Amino acid sequence: MDRETAQEIYRRHRAEKKKKRRKNLFKRFVFFTFIFALLVTGVYMLYTSDYFNIAEINCTGNSVVPSEEIIKVSGINNGDNLFMSSVKRAENNISEISYVDTYKVWRTLPNKINIRVTETTPIAYIGSNENLWIVNKEGKLLEKAESFNPDKGIPLITGIVADDYKAGDFLHKSRNRLFTEGLECAKVLESLGLLNRTNEINIENNEDIKLSYDNRLYIYIGSLDTFEYKMGVIKRILDKKGITDYEHAVLNYRTDKLYVGNEDMFSDKEESDADKNLNEKADSGIEDINNENVTEPSPT
Repeated sequence: MDRETAQEIYRRHRAEKKKKRRKNLFKRFVFFTFIFALLVTGVYMLYTSDYFNIAEINCTGNSVVPSEEIIKVSGINNGDNLFMSSVKRAENNISEISYVDTYKVWRTLPNKINIRVTETTPIAYIGSNENLWIVNKEGKLLEKAESFNPDKGIPLITGIVADDYKAGDFLHKSRNRLFTEGLECAKVLESLGLLNRTNEINIENNEDIKLSYDNRLYIYIGSLDTFEYKMGVIKRILDKKGITDYEHAVLNYRTDKLYVGNEDMFSDKEESDADKNLNEKADSGIEDINNENVTEPSPT
């Protein structure tokens, strides 16, 4: 009798435990179903509610490329849903703009898109009137130019052909060694603070690089190997007013000696034999200004 009563109690306790477990499981099911329904409703509201339609697109950091162009290229429009608009796709689109260097696109609740870019800086023109391009220091073609504009404060690198390219392309070393060397010259001039007054870098013969500076100084440097050192010397001479701002002159620095003279002392015929005739030219009035001991040339 006692054993049967104990078994009945055990069975009843076990049945109640199972019933309670089923009840808890049902409560959990109802709870998670409710949460899921809320999430679905919330997501639906995010993607369909007019409250999250884009009402403002801000673009900052640009000065060359108009904001309207950047926004248009991004593919995001006012009235689009904030969450349906792909930030990643917009960034990929903006990266195709040649003048854009870095970029970031992000959302601001409830209805704003922000675009921030930094623009690359032009360093030179390259090519000829038929194929004239503006490039940056990495060799990226930024835009095709109708003509050389000296007011931009960047020189024209001549002696280079830039055919069959489009904006955004890079001129690689393997394809255009002369361009690479011309670009190195421009970088050196920029580091010395001479770029904005340099009119032309003639790289047609990379063993006889020539510059036009401020439309009044014609500088013959020789090869790229010593370009940085020699231009540093010339900068120090200019800074010391060894050549005034009102004079025209030729600076012949093809060898390890620097000579200054009038333009007519370096005709095309003489240039080919310049290394042989430097001493003769010095006797004719070209001043040897080695070691930065400068004598101002006579005005032209």
